[in-house]
Amino acid sequence: MGWSYGEDWEYANYRLSDSIVIANNSPVFVLQVRMDGTATILDLEKGEEAIIPANLLEFDNLCTGFCNNNGRVYSVMRKPVRRWKQGLRGDNTLITSIEVGRVVPFNSRIVAKSLLSDYPTFKEALECLGKKRSVAWGKEWALTGDGKVHNFLSGIVGEIVDGAVKLLPNKQYLKEDLEESYAN
Repeated sequence: MGWSYGEDWEYANYRLSDSIVIANNSPVFVLQVRMDGTATILDLEKGEEAIIPANLLEFDNLCTGFCNNNGRVYSVMRKPVRRWKQGLRGDNTLITSIEVGRVVPFNSRIVAKSLLSDYPTFKEALECLGKKRSVAWGKEWALTGDGKVHNFLSGIVGEIVDGAVKLLPNKQYLKEDLEESYAN
């Protein structure tokens, strides 16, 4: 969606090089948009370099959120900054460990995982919790080892009580969203 450069490949290179976007439903790092209308990319899932048609690069709807990486959950969000680059890069992306609430250095693997929608179910997340420090069961919902429930935009919103989420009194407005997350 959203190829807005026509055939101005030089401008496209200027805007997209050195950033993470989506191509063929997979996160890729754009190395270069070439003057022949192709792009040299690094597929972040496969770790392979490839040349693809540049108009396959998608950057309009880079949906970030929670992601699971090595037994931990990270929050990945785009900073609200005006930049001339599109895609996700170190200067416009914030990665935070939800367990300690600290910002971590830009990591293309974590950013790539945040763009994918590969999550366990809520039940599977509960079962994993003993083996992992934290686990997300969707882009918006995660659990930590201390039994806290996190929402991507609202922070800590509840806790696990008898295998179910108990929302804090002031977070009851999330109940419908939470129930929908169980179905996914």
